[in-house]
Amino acid sequence: MCRTTRRRATNESPPHARTAAAGGWRRGGPGTLAAVLAVALFAAVVGLVTPPASAAARPAAAVAAGSQVLGWGYNQQFNLGDGTSDNRLSPVQTLLPAGTVVTDVAAGRGHGLALTSTGWVYAWGYNNYGQVGDGTTTNRALPVRVLMPAGVVVTKIAASGWDSLALTSTGQVYSWGDNRYAQLGNGTLTASSVPVPVALPAGTTVTDIAMGVYHSLVLTSTGQILAWGLNQLGEVGDGTTTTRTRPVQVLMPDGYTVTKIAAGGSSSMAAVSSGGAFAWGNNASGQLGFGSAGPYYTRPLRVQLPVVAPLIDIAMGSGGLAVTITGEVYGWGDNANGQVGDGTTTQRNAPVRVLLPEGVKATSVSAGNWHSVATTSLGWVYTWGGNFNGELGDGTTTQRNTPVRALLPEGFNGAVVAAGGQGALDGGDFTLAVAAPETALGWGADTSGQLGNGSTTDTPTPVQVTLPAGVALTSVEAGYSHTVAATRTGAVYAWGSNTAGQLGTGDTTDHTTPTLVLMPAGTTATAVAGGQFHSLALTDDGRVFAWGRNTSGQLGDGTTTNRLTPVQVSFPAGTVITAIATHNVHNIALTSTGQVYTWGDNTYGQIGDGTTGNTRKTPTLIALPGTATATSVAAGAFHTLAVTSTGTAYAWGYNAYGQLGTGNYDNSSTPVPVWLPSGTTLIEVDAGLSFSLAITTTGRALSWGAGTTGQLGINTLANNSFPVWVLLPAGVLLTAIAGGQSHALALTTDHRILVWGLNNRGQLGDGTTTTRLAPRYISPPAGITINSLAAGQFFSIVR
Repeated sequence: MCRTTRRRATNESPPHARTAAAGGWRRGGPGTLAAVLAVALFAAVVGLVTPPASAAARPAAAVAAGSQVLGWGYNQQFNLGDGTSDNRLSPVQTLLPAGTVVTDVAAGRGHGLALTSTGWVYAWGYNNYGQVGDGTTTNRALPVRVLMPAGVVVTKIAASGWDSLALTSTGQVYSWGDNRYAQLGNGTLTASSVPVPVALPAGTTVTDIAMGVYHSLVLTSTGQILAWGLNQLGEVGDGTTTTRTRPVQVLMPDGYTVTKIAAGGSSSMAAVSSGGAFAWGNNASGQLGFGSAGPYYTRPLRVQLPVVAPLIDIAMGSGGLAVTITGEVYGWGDNANGQVGDGTTTQRNAPVRVLLPEGVKATSVSAGNWHSVATTSLGWVYTWGGNFNGELGDGTTTQRNTPVRALLPEGFNGAVVAAGGQGALDGGDFTLAVAAPETALGWGADTSGQLGNGSTTDTPTPVQVTLPAGVALTSVEAGYSHTVAATRTGAVYAWGSNTAGQLGTGDTTDHTTPTLVLMPAGTTATAVAGGQFHSLALTDDGRVFAWGRNTSGQLGDGTTTNRLTPVQVSFPAGTVITAIATHNVHNIALTSTGQVYTWGDNTYGQIGDGTTGNTRKTPTLIALPGTATATSVAAGAFHTLAVTSTGTAYAWGYNAYGQLGTGNYDNSSTPVPVWLPSGTTLIEVDAGLSFSLAITTTGRALSWGAGTTGQLGINTLANNSFPVWVLLPAGVLLTAIAGGQSHALALTTDHRILVWGLNNRGQLGDGTTTTRLAPRYISPPAGITINSLAAGQFFSIVR
């Protein structure tokens, strides 16, 4: 309820919008081939899990409880699974069996795969080598179930060329389809139209899989990479050019822990935990990112990324793509069709920044041969590069050298991306997306209906917010006992306690389901924030509106009059706000130039202007020391935080529990430096009642201040007046963090939720009311992808 809450950036972002270095609310053959078909698929499922009634359930026009598979572009080989062979410039639905909930997708040259929440796999499209996996070589215009062995539960899928790959819940791997170049990895050169086990070394447990055109990679539980298949350009990475019919070890340099793998064409890549990536194989077009092109490399060498930061996703096609933990995307390699996304068609032998719209942060990427794809923290899909058959999904066949937003239907999003499709076919690229309505889940205290499911009953496990039909959320924040959310259309909804009009509905009646906030006509909200008894909304033109209790001037309109509907906050003329935050009865806002404004209660100097006790009824400009400019802001109950463009932090206000992080317990009415560990650079801050949280550029978390209920996540009940490392599970990286009154939530790079702290009302969502002193995972309903977090007084909300 108190982190930085940002305006969404779009293709129509005004020129004054600035790129943020910190997160906001937010909180996968041979060169002689004549033509190449690149494929991108997206998976994002939000909805209740409804398993298929039977394997023979017939295709339906509507699929399960909120998830759809959409496709566009080339369809001459039934690529889209919609029952036709008509090319599509805009999304159409893939006709999966009724009730299917998809959790992952993958694509080959002309066939698609979908993984369901029950561990089944469906496939469709071109089937000349049995790559559909149904025991035939008959093309399939509609999805059919892959004939996995009885009892096998699949957890991940991959596809490329004329082959398919599946990882099981026991860490084993199956493959099917073409095998002319040993790409099935079973010791033979015989094709198979049903899945066969890959001949892994005895005792091997696999955790990740990837496919190139004629070779495959797997990552094992011991951190080794194994590879097999065609190796004429060193793509197997074993120091030779000998084709391998069984998995052999990739010769990674010593001392590195691999976190992700990717393969495309005849090249391979691995991201490492210390930051950056290694690549090997074909380099004719600079696709290995070493700084020069050609010819090929049989052992991994470091990619020359301009930043050495943890990578949350990587992909390879005719080049490479990488997403940093801060949401930036870098591209390199062949760029004849603009697929690098830097605004040119110049081949890039070393990584360059992809020109996503200002403020847009990527979460995953996919690389085809002629086009590239990224999904973002808002669930939007951006595409760029060749668009011969409408594969960019923007309604045209116009090549795009910089990213454009794909035209998914209103109210639907995408989250996980996977690309394949390199190889010869009589046609061009196509794209598939698994899409679902954007919604929210809540758990914990529900006395005033703040969970939004129509009840007032506390729940220690996640329940779904009951949104009006067609409403899709892009931002959700928690107040003390109410919730406020922005939607795709720019409307605002609120629910829960309304004793002071904090819901903005024109009354003081509590609402147990989302109710429309009466925003002024013509306003488009992009972000929201919730305080104790008031709320804020940020609009696309940089204005801020407020409503609810105003006894301390927290509405910023120059009065102390409560407001049942939104009024505009009185910033100086020309001020453009890009982020807002609140917690109790004071607020903080960030401008497009990195300046900070605060207003409201100032009992303990939380306004930061050198005074105490005087409320501020209009925003006050706060001077950070020196030339510092802010990139992320947050508010606790009586303290305030800001991260600067250099990754340092300042804090001010109440400090009885050490929440300012200065190493002492003295209050401060002006910004003072937070005492960070040596070498630490921050990207985001948040605050609870009397404690503070931060994420570093390495994906780790720091906490400081009150620890009496375990809210610092350090396995003790001690307070700390300086930042200490949160005890995250080994190898886990974070993208978002949120603090409630005395509990905390964190979102990992793989969209899992960690919780810790006070749990007296079930606010941790782990099914108990047991307080937790260190982070532990909780499990949302199967098939739901979490993109953002918010924490209220005794409840939690995620989107």
